[in-house]
Formats: sequence, structure tokens, C-alpha cells
Amino acid sequence: MPASLRPLSFLLVDDEEDHRELISQMLVDTGLRHHVTQAKNVAEAALALESGEDFDLMLMDHRLGSSDSREILSRGPNLPIVILTAFARDDLDDELMHMGATDFVSKADLNPSLLRRTIKHALERYNQIQTLREQSEKDALTGLYNRRYLDEALARELHQINRDKSPGALCLIDMDNLKPINDTYGHPTGDRALQHLASAILACARRNDICARVGGDEFCVLFLGTDVEDAIVFIERIRDYLNQHPFPGYPHTLSASFGLSALTVSQTPTQAFKAADEALYEAKHAGRNTVVCKR
Repeated sequence: MPASLRPLSFLLVDDEEDHRELISQMLVDTGLRHHVTQAKNVAEAALALESGEDFDLMLMDHRLGSSDSREILSRGPNLPIVILTAFARDDLDDELMHMGATDFVSKADLNPSLLRRTIKHALERYNQIQTLREQSEKDALTGLYNRRYLDEALARELHQINRDKSPGALCLIDMDNLKPINDTYGHPTGDRALQHLASAILACARRNDICARVGGDEFCVLFLGTDVEDAIVFIERIRDYLNQHPFPGYPHTLSASFGLSALTVSQTPTQAFKAADEALYEAKHAGRNTVVCKR
């Protein structure tokens, strides 16, 4: 159900029960359609965030027993967060906003009207930030992540591999015959062909796979916690998808070449790309619709 048509879902985090009840009643008095999940400490808030509940906004006291809001903010929850506190300090306001809080409101000033405006503005501000972030991270033509985002994700994944010795893999994908498509049918058709391949990649990807467009006709998938054997299964799903879903108006089956490499301990992002690129080079020179894997 679209967010505009369903009740808002709030996570209220405060270690004082009477404060939770007071704020819950203020939420009722705002007139907003909503439901509230309450948490009295960091542990309960973390469990709520991990429960799968699609919260629209978190209202959180700064002081939480022996801890404070910094502990939750440092986990980077992906939702707007309004800090409610008795401490009206500009330095604290700046610090918490820098850590990801969306707004900062004194409990002494709080009333249903202010709370309603605060929630409205926090949701609007968060959505604007998310839109700008998506525009900076996504490829405009295909909707996949761009190279900049992929580079950051790869650096994080290699750090994880160095720390935990977990598996990972990187696959470069080069669309076959894009130039003949552009020359014969025109660049708009070539763009739609790229979009078709991007759709195939997304349709076959799992939730944790990071799919990106890294060049004109080149794509990349970063597999998190996945070895090359499982990555090969993913590649075969893409090839099957392209066989079963013809590109409209094109008399041939779209295909791609795949260069796959395992991510290894102590590998740099440059080395990881080089290994996958060498595998892709071999795949392209072995013929269309080919997979080469470097373990």
C-alpha cells in the first residue's frame, strides 16, 4: 500500500515509560493516522529495527539509560530520526544531525501541533535527501548503481573479507554486439537494449547483490558473501533470462560476455577489477555469450 494511503508507522524510543505514554498521546492528538512501536532502550530499538517492520520515522530520546542516541545513530538506520531531548545544546544538535538525525526538538517545547509539523518536515526532508542520494548513486539510463557507488561498495566488501575471511566475487558483464545494434537500428534502440540487459541482471539478482553499470555497454555485479560457484549460478540465470525474454524488435537473442573473479584477502579494489577485467577479455575473445572464471 502506498505510504500516503496507509497509517504511518513510528518507532518511539525512550527509557521513561511516562514519557513514552505522553508522546504516544501527543501523536494521537496530532490527528495523524499511525501506529506506534515502543522501545525503552537501545537493545529493544535494535530488535525493532531488525524485525522487518517498515517504520516511517523514529522518535528517540537522546538519553537512554546508560547509553544515548549516538549508539543507534552509529548503526545507520535507514529512516528519518527525530531526537527528542531535555538538553537544548547547539553543539549536541550539530553532532547528532551530522550523525544522521533528521531533526532535534526540545521536549519542553513539544505539543501536538509542533509534533505534527516536525514529523511532516522530517519526512519531507528525508525524502528529498534520499532522492538526491539516489540521483548521485544511480545510472540515469538503467537505474542500476553507477561506478562511483560500486567503487565504494567494493572497498567495503574487501575490508569485510580481510576482517572475516568471508567469500566474495566480482563479475564484469559486457553486452555483445551493441555497436551493430546502434549502427543498424539507431542509438535509441541500443539504449533500450542496454535497459533490457539491466532488467535481466536485476531480475536474477538477490537482495544483497550490488548491480552497476560501469561503462557504455559494461555492467558489474558485486556478490557479497558469495563464492564463485554460486556466482556462476547467477550468471546462468541471466543467460536463461535473455533466452526466454526476447528484446522487442530485434531478430536475434541478446547476449553478453562474463568475466568472473573471486575476491581474495589483501586484494585492493584495483586488483579485483583487473582480475575480473582479464577474465572478461578472455571471454570476449573466446566468442559471444561466454563465461570465463578466475578463481
